[in-house]
Amino acid sequence: MTRYLLGRIASAILVVWLVVTLTFLLMHAIPGGPFSSEKVLPPAIMDNINQRYHLDDPLTKQYLDYLKNIAHFNFGPTFRYEGRTVNDLFREGLPKTMALGLVATVLALVGGTILGIIAALKQNKAPDYIATFLATIGVSVPSFVLATFLQYYVGYKTHWFPPIGWGEAQNIVLPALALSAYPIAQITRLTRSSMLDVLNQDFIRTAKSKGLPGYLVVMRHALKNALIPVITFLGPFFAYIITGNFVVEFVFNIPGIGQFFVTSIGNRDYPVIMGTTILFASLLVTFNLLVDIAYTIIDPRIKLTGRKGA
Repeated sequence: MTRYLLGRIASAILVVWLVVTLTFLLMHAIPGGPFSSEKVLPPAIMDNINQRYHLDDPLTKQYLDYLKNIAHFNFGPTFRYEGRTVNDLFREGLPKTMALGLVATVLALVGGTILGIIAALKQNKAPDYIATFLATIGVSVPSFVLATFLQYYVGYKTHWFPPIGWGEAQNIVLPALALSAYPIAQITRLTRSSMLDVLNQDFIRTAKSKGLPGYLVVMRHALKNALIPVITFLGPFFAYIITGNFVVEFVFNIPGIGQFFVTSIGNRDYPVIMGTTILFASLLVTFNLLVDIAYTIIDPRIKLTGRKGA
């Protein structure tokens, strides 16, 4: 177990380093510079700007300095927010992004699991058809379309929830629904399929023959084994939750990291783009590692070892 974890941590560090390197090279390969969209400035002023942000240093020196700063969790100053750093934007926006992601995650896991169980237990009946239909809609409709639909019809038309903004509990309802629709649909389909397979296993029939109540058979025996495919989905699930935040935050005008990222692309604010990419890549690598560890908790038959082929 320890050997496996050390190997995964080493590979995670390698992945993050590759993301840092590729992001840095791509940002510097883009034609123009971060200030090229501004009106033409005198050469003396441009020289001062380049000197201030070390843009006139050799590319190798810029890269090594950036690696050193990243190692100290220093993502540098922004080019568009005067007197602020990327770390300041993270401190301001990350709590909002994580709060939205957490609510969407809870909705997806709870809602998808419950719908999947109901669909499996009521196979080929009305609840099964309804859950399958909702799952199909959730998979088919992109998050930005659903976000716009909820914003207009549930926000502006009915005034049930605020259509934009942040700060109160009701502000998180619509964006969380828009963000969680796709994972709810996927988890529903995975849980239904896995539950149908588990319910036909011999140990379930044995548990029923002992006279155990139906809810105990489902919750204590069937559900734990049926969740293994759902655990497998958690890696891509967290990737969707994080990247989906970009569009959802922009649509609902939530001042999170996603909105900063989208705005920074148009502004060519390279430090914000690189810092956000590195931050989310690190989170995804961490989530994938936690998912692998979760296998042993859900299913003790799966052992993490450092042996080849394990």
